[in-house]
Amino acid sequence: MIVVCGSANMDLVIRTPNLPKPGETVLGEALHTFPGGKGANQAVAAAKLGGQVAFFGKYGEDTFGDSLISSMEEAGVVTAHLWRMPGPSGVAMILVDDAGQNQIVVSPGANGQLHPADVRRSYGELAEHPRVALAQLEIPIKAVASFFAEALVREVPWRILNPAPAQELPDAIYRSINVIVPNEPETEALTGIRLHESGGYAPAVQWFHERGIEHVILTLGERGALYSREGNMEFFDALKVDVVDSTAAGDAFCGALAVGLDEGYDMTECIAFAVGVASKSVTKPGAQASMPYRHEV
Repeated sequence: MIVVCGSANMDLVIRTPNLPKPGETVLGEALHTFPGGKGANQAVAAAKLGGQVAFFGKYGEDTFGDSLISSMEEAGVVTAHLWRMPGPSGVAMILVDDAGQNQIVVSPGANGQLHPADVRRSYGELAEHPRVALAQLEIPIKAVASFFAEALVREVPWRILNPAPAQELPDAIYRSINVIVPNEPETEALTGIRLHESGGYAPAVQWFHERGIEHVILTLGERGALYSREGNMEFFDALKVDVVDSTAAGDAFCGALAVGLDEGYDMTECIAFAVGVASKSVTKPGAQASMPYRHEV
């Protein structure tokens, strides 16, 4: 079983030929709405791949909230631990250019009201003992810390942090996870190391290992992923595809990684699978709508 703790947002998406520079106004196409949020995206990605997934989070008392929970339930995510709160749901404003690159601003809404007590209560109500605990950083950091502390105490074998959006983390989080999955900008923000000015990836990877994280996976966009265990690095190439929207590629990767680990596969097999799923996801628009089913990978 996989437990995902994180955000549920409604994504408001506008495509535009070019992303605006600071102070610039550009014309875009029609506005589209897609259920999203890094937590919900990763939960849906895992469920669509056949994983048994429970989601810990909060959503708002608005029409966006109704759509968010419906999308997760349709994918097969257990939403018994998704709590409805007064006020608005989380919203993400997303611009996507013709190359499939994006800019995103998130308003947390109800996600900002997830507290450690909610996390502990959700763990206590689980029907099964999870094998994978997965979280991101679009919810309060205290909730993330509680989520992984509980996972460690409950001896959940795989405790995965996708540190997005990047922010300074307490040492307690590093000590309670055994897998971290940042992209390149997040890696630089967390470590303070400029990847391409410091002799490559090794210094940043070692920075994570020195904080006690056994498995370090850097997602590299169209170049695939890098995996390090004890400083031994291996690269995994992405598939060559026509990119339509890269918005949730990282979420697809994390959801697939969780499924592979839950099913007992070797880490390198899980990463190869996750790279394939992420490559497939960028060929469709939207976040949860772009997550492939198992037979499509």
